[in-house]
Amino acid sequence: MSEAVAVASASLASAFSAILAEERGEGSASVVAPAAGTPAAGLSDAAIEEIARRVVATLTDKVLREEVTARVLEVAERLISEEIERIKTGAR
Repeated sequence: MSEAVAVASASLASAFSAILAEERGEGSASVVAPAAGTPAAGLSDAAIEEIARRVVATLTDKVLREEVTARVLEVAERLISEEIERIKTGAR
């Protein structure tokens, strides 16, 4: 692996780690930018921006779905428990 590819891979990994940490609410990790003039494994800035945008969109969508599912389950559980209590109280 060439030095330029190694640097690009390390900085890309740092960037994705920072995005994941942010999505998990753990704060952002520090992102180390590659040295000026270092090619990013043959990817243009536009390609890198598109990849980052798609990763963030995917993670955001996944996190949103997980949070909505968790809240719906909590509300459903609470409503069922309240209804069971109402039925028990009314049956006495």
